[in-house]
Amino acid sequence: TARDLPRNFTAAAWALNKHLDYVSTFFFRAKTGDPGLNRELESLVKWWEARCNFDNAKRHNRQRFIRLAETARTIDGDFFIQSLANGRVVGIEGDRIRTPWHGLATGISPSDLVHGVRLNKSGRAMSYALHHRSGSSLVFDRMLSARYVIQHAYWGRIDQVRGVSPLASA
Repeated sequence: TARDLPRNFTAAAWALNKHLDYVSTFFFRAKTGDPGLNRELESLVKWWEARCNFDNAKRHNRQRFIRLAETARTIDGDFFIQSLANGRVVGIEGDRIRTPWHGLATGISPSDLVHGVRLNKSGRAMSYALHHRSGSSLVFDRMLSARYVIQHAYWGRIDQVRGVSPLASA
């Protein structure tokens, strides 16, 4: 129901947009003390943040991607960002990480996962059970190594595995 809240309750939509305006609208400014190096770094980041250089799907520039990531984190509790060897990123919505019913790789069972996350003994994420959309359902795709993934989440406890939306109580 958290996904329906901004669509059906205008005050919630307004509050979400104000939150997004505050936390996701910023620009990179280098402050190295060397004006020439600052210009060079800012030029490099400006090139990298273009949608063709930032998003692997080439849909979103860095600014829009960050706003969408924060939207997903606020509504769903977490959002995942996979970094690729080519310097681009892939956004993964939180509902695409889940414990699958079947189809896991050999040597992994659903009991090894906590909400779609395989943890080591100390609680560190080792991999994520990534699903893809197929019509209105999600189908297990593969285990995604946590090595190149950033989990952007709302944390409330030290040993929490997945984020919890601040809208959950609403």
